[in-house]
Amino acid sequence: MNPKDSHDSNKQTVGMFDVGQDITEQRPPGEGTEPPKWHRLYFALAGFDVLTVCLGLFLTVNLLALFNQSVSINQEWTARFALYSDISRQAQRVNAPGNDIFYSKDVSLESALLAEDMAAYQLLSVRAREDLETNVEPALAGSILQDLKDVDLSMAEMVADARQVLELFELDRRAEAAGQMAIMDHKYAKVTHSLDAINAKVLEVQSNHFAAQFLQAKRVERYGYGIAGLVVFMVLGVAAYGHKVQGALAKAFAESQRFRYELEAANAEATESVRIAKAALVRSDDLAALIDTANAPIFGIDSNGLINEWNQKAARITGFAKIDVMGHPLVDQFITEGFKSSVREVLDKALQGEQTANYEFPLYTKDSARVDLMLNASSRRDAEGNIVGVFGVGQDITAFRKQEYALAQAQKMEAIGHLTGGIAHDFNNLLSVISGNLEFIRTDAEFVTPDIEELVNEAESAVQDGADLTRRLLSFARKTPVRERTINASHAIRDFSKLLKRSIGTHIELQLEIASAPILVKLESGLLENSILNLALNAKEAMPNNGVLRVATEKISVSVASAAHIGMQPGDYLKVVVSDNGAGIPEDVLPQVFDPFFTTKNLGDGTGLGLAMVYRFANQAGGRCDISSEVGLGTSVTLLIPTVTSEVMTTPGESVAETDFHGQGLVLVVDDDDRVRRVSLRMVKQLGFDVIEARDGTHAMEVLAEGDPVDVVFSDLLMPGPIGGFELADWVGENFESTAVLLTTGFSKEQDLAPSENEEGSNLTGDYEVLRKPYKRTELVEALRRIGVEL
Repeated sequence: MNPKDSHDSNKQTVGMFDVGQDITEQRPPGEGTEPPKWHRLYFALAGFDVLTVCLGLFLTVNLLALFNQSVSINQEWTARFALYSDISRQAQRVNAPGNDIFYSKDVSLESALLAEDMAAYQLLSVRAREDLETNVEPALAGSILQDLKDVDLSMAEMVADARQVLELFELDRRAEAAGQMAIMDHKYAKVTHSLDAINAKVLEVQSNHFAAQFLQAKRVERYGYGIAGLVVFMVLGVAAYGHKVQGALAKAFAESQRFRYELEAANAEATESVRIAKAALVRSDDLAALIDTANAPIFGIDSNGLINEWNQKAARITGFAKIDVMGHPLVDQFITEGFKSSVREVLDKALQGEQTANYEFPLYTKDSARVDLMLNASSRRDAEGNIVGVFGVGQDITAFRKQEYALAQAQKMEAIGHLTGGIAHDFNNLLSVISGNLEFIRTDAEFVTPDIEELVNEAESAVQDGADLTRRLLSFARKTPVRERTINASHAIRDFSKLLKRSIGTHIELQLEIASAPILVKLESGLLENSILNLALNAKEAMPNNGVLRVATEKISVSVASAAHIGMQPGDYLKVVVSDNGAGIPEDVLPQVFDPFFTTKNLGDGTGLGLAMVYRFANQAGGRCDISSEVGLGTSVTLLIPTVTSEVMTTPGESVAETDFHGQGLVLVVDDDDRVRRVSLRMVKQLGFDVIEARDGTHAMEVLAEGDPVDVVFSDLLMPGPIGGFELADWVGENFESTAVLLTTGFSKEQDLAPSENEEGSNLTGDYEVLRKPYKRTELVEALRRIGVEL
């Protein structure tokens, strides 16, 4: 008899099976139940022989297991290395459109390629992240996941730069596009460096696994030497005993030989039966283990539609454990009403032998969360080939669909930014006309009654509110890099509260606890406001009915000890706390809220970029962003931004008192908007200057070249045609050294207007005074004095 353990699909011993053979008639005749005494040593040696054989079998099984384990580890890490190689190649494809545009010159084609390649990259990134979180020990996975997060952030920046390259190329600003392409390639180098670090870690882990397998093989080798020693000892013992019993064995030699041969044949037959049975069990166990641990949801149903297979991935995705679903009807209990008929049709086709591939449908989990699946259904057959059920292999494409939507949202927001910038600029021109004419009514009318004076004041106040509103719209629509400025954060946040209140709605109470003393920080006010708005909108989502949003600021000092503990530089910081009393964030979700594209909202309700942008802003400013939350009580986000004390804060200067001004000289007023130009001409003329006008930059160059010497050129910044305000100012500086230049624009005063380049790449900006529209006469006087004009 040959006993063997029987195992289930989880490698647990569930019983034993035996293979035996009747050898009664093969026993040598004449032997009874009491063997001769001299046979006792023989039986002892035979037992030693069996022990040695068993140890040899044990050694063989261990060697096979070690080999299989080595092959499995090698395949696993080779596949993982191939995945990261695919990510590297996909990152290179994402980088390509920003470079290839100079050869293909097809912006639409390269934009489409950029979107397609980025979507493919994000899918690969999700696969890599899921693989690490599922199959790799947390200590190693955490390091590689951090590298992947850095790669994702750098890729997002690189894609934004690539879109700007395409946009500049479409505007025929190729030199600017080339400069931006260099920035994009630098970020691609960062991506490549991070991916090389990941590959190095993967190779190191693979090498460590091979080293461990080698050490284990050496241990097995030592066991082999021990068994060989036992064999030698056994042979020596048999030889010694053989000399003693040679005479006794001679008489039964022939009969014993016959019995031995028959016994060996029977044993070989039994061993072969065991081998065949064991191989069948191993194949069955391997298949069951493969299905259960596959990194894809797999289910099976019988011919009646009842679930008879449900692997671990299916359980994780749906929240339904295997024990909860086995024997239950799949379609009736686990498929949403709108897709029951179509899913049943797919399964019925598989029961008829017709396979279905790449069928997409939504599935709602045990917690009512939506999961998008792609299903491949095939027939399940028995040993005779009869269809007995259906095997379904799925793919969770929820993250892919969310990223696809996020990309579309980002493109939509970019278009909105373009539209907002253009509207705000034109609106400021209209406000300039209204503001200028109101000031003319105040100064030029022969008699202004108190009622008219009040009306003019109200209108001017409305103009100022409109200008503030457009300035904020422009700060959110801005796409070009900005110059850092020293601002009073408390003032900026308090000024921003009106727009913030309108954004969160009337059902939420806004509480401000703003420090009264100035807190100076060096950054762009628009980015700080945009971060607060992102946090406020998230809080609004957490308080659908009503609630309280609290925004507080204070100045704090971080000691050396505290700074070392939290990984910051010691010093003074602006502390901004945005808190709500909404639903709160679950503890298992909280560590992921700053990840790009992570969102708990349904597809179409969010991009997953808001908190990631806030976190990145705080870190780039030299500070940090922390979040705390408790379900049912609310969420609090704290921003720490380094303060400054030694730089001059960017604030308007003191107003010039209304008085009679006596300007001297000739001023050329340049503006493409006729109404704005007429207001500017009249305002400059009231200051005592002689004035001439031009309708655009090209016309102004003609006037300057052919007319009398001009003392001041007062020009709009953005005008149609090849010559804008910066280009005109540079041309004036090169050809008329004694002529001063003052520029004006409808864009935000805080905006750092990006330098432009001509085709030769020369700088066209210079260092010019820029006056923001709408402006008053006193503000025009201040600006003229700053460029050296005497009044």
